[in-house]
Amino acid sequence: MVRAKVKRIYSPDVEDLRSFASGDNSFRFLLTLFVGPADSEGEESFDVVVCTPEWLLANVKEDEVLFLNPYVLMKAYNYVLLLNKVVGRIEGIFGKDWKEVAEKISAFTHWEFAGYRSKVAVYSG
Repeated sequence: MVRAKVKRIYSPDVEDLRSFASGDNSFRFLLTLFVGPADSEGEESFDVVVCTPEWLLANVKEDEVLFLNPYVLMKAYNYVLLLNKVVGRIEGIFGKDWKEVAEKISAFTHWEFAGYRSKVAVYSG
């Protein structure tokens, strides 16, 4: 069995995730999780959008319908809570191989290889 392991986290929108303060409890930022098999090298990126319900309500148009994958909602920013919940959910995932594990994670994130299809050159000589 293969188990997922979060190896790194990063946000292009927040310089320091530990000390981030939104001020008014209305925020949104991209969070990238680099995840790979727990027992081997390598990692792939999975993205979530972290936001508050207030931000979501203020930014959804009247005529818009949202499908919320890959949003993660929080009432207020709490680094420890966010990390514990996201890492805990991901690291609780197992599968027969890495592909199965990655597909399970992509059910609630955006996986860098979502929709990827390898191209095979066909020679018709």
